[in-house]
Amino acid sequence: MGLFLDQDKLDGIHEMLSRPIADLGKLIGKYSAKYPLLEQIGAENVPRILEQGPNVVHLLASLLNHELVSIEAKKSLTMAAAYLIWPLDILPEGIIGPLGYVDDILVVVYVFNVMLNGTNLQDKEILTGLWKGRPADLETLREKVLKLESIKLAFQKFSLGKKKP
Repeated sequence: MGLFLDQDKLDGIHEMLSRPIADLGKLIGKYSAKYPLLEQIGAENVPRILEQGPNVVHLLASLLNHELVSIEAKKSLTMAAAYLIWPLDILPEGIIGPLGYVDDILVVVYVFNVMLNGTNLQDKEILTGLWKGRPADLETLREKVLKLESIKLAFQKFSLGKKKP
C-alpha cells in the first residue's frame, strides 16, 4: 500500500487510460492497409506518442504515492503535479487544445530526469521500476528534456554575452 492509494489501483487507472490508445493503434493498423496515405504520413506513430501521457501521469502519481521516494524528490514532483493541473501555463490547453499538454509533460519529465541524474540511487531505481512504457520511450523523453536544457543554456550564454547599457 502506498501513502495514498494502493499501487494496484494506480496501475488499473493507467490500464484504463491506455486501453483506448491501444485500440486506436489497432484501428490505424487496420485502415493503413486500406488507405496508404495513413502510412505515408506516419499515422502508426500517433498511438506511441499519445501513450506517453498516461505513462507520465502514472509514474508521477506512483512516485508521489511511494513511501520510499525521498522527500527532496517528492517536493519537486509535487511542484510538477501542480504545474500539470494549473490552468495557466506556457502552452494553455484551453486555448490550443491537446498540444497544450506538451509543456506539462516536459515539466514532469524534467523532474524525472533530475531524479535519474541525481545522487539518490534508490529514487532512480524506484522510478525506472514504476515506468509502464517501453524503456526506450523513457530514454526518448529524457533526450527531449536534455535538448531543451541545451537550448536553455545557449540562451543563457547569449544573454550573458550581451552588454547591458
